[in-house]
Amino acid sequence: METNDIFAKLDEIVAGEKLDARAHAEAAAPAVPSDTPTEGPGPTQRISNLELALEHRTVIGQATGIVMERYGIDAAAAFSVLARISSHTNRKIYVIAGELVEKRQTPGL
Repeated sequence: METNDIFAKLDEIVAGEKLDARAHAEAAAPAVPSDTPTEGPGPTQRISNLELALEHRTVIGQATGIVMERYGIDAAAAFSVLARISSHTNRKIYVIAGELVEKRQTPGL
């Protein structure tokens, strides 16, 4: 096979692959709603998410402190206790922490 034939065949293969990729993209396009944001949440949503995360972090920190004081363990061990309770009860850790802070009772222990 001559060099020109090889390059012609490569061009043909590459062009075919581009067509295949375009066909797949066009087939997948209807699965993605047109009103779906492509850049993620806007600034207002991001601020709300960060505020919520800060609230959760504060409550989890308070609960960690309660467990540390109650059981005489360090912060890492106290967080592990909360994480284990969360895992075993299939509930979010901030929900467990909120109950602990509110009721001063350790759920699951």
